[in-house]
Amino acid sequence: MSNYGNRGMWLEHVIERCNRLYKNKGQAVIDKVPTNISYNTRTQKARFKAKGTVDFIGTLKGGQSVAFDAKNTTTNALKFDNVRPHQEQYLLSVDKLGGKAFLLIYFQKYEEMYTIDIKDYVNYKSTAERKSIPYSYFADKEPVQSVNGIPFDYLRMEETN
Repeated sequence: MSNYGNRGMWLEHVIERCNRLYKNKGQAVIDKVPTNISYNTRTQKARFKAKGTVDFIGTLKGGQSVAFDAKNTTTNALKFDNVRPHQEQYLLSVDKLGGKAFLLIYFQKYEEMYTIDIKDYVNYKSTAERKSIPYSYFADKEPVQSVNGIPFDYLRMEETN
């Protein structure tokens, strides 16, 4: 059983593999944004130096920018608190400038991944009478599939949205 801090590492590794395949196929160049952490040798504690942006940013074939944050949940829902306000604002800014901006959500319990456009996420969040987006929200949506050798072809899903 993995600890809380590493629960998203598997997801990040899978996405990074997909990103390498996208790059090799000439479809996109998408990179993981490094986390800015400082380490205090005296107290042996690490802390974030500043608020980050999102997990991944890049450019699609044709020049359109792309930015997204990957979220992993072990429950039936993704809590809104898991998407930080600065991440939401960053994605909205990318969208406003014509880029692709979305969340990539992996429901571990169902072993399914979905994309949700940042505007759809914000709209749902503002109208929902709950504190999370449930798995059932995605019932009529197609999960991200393995296509053309890419384990989770999330860019194909974004093209259909």
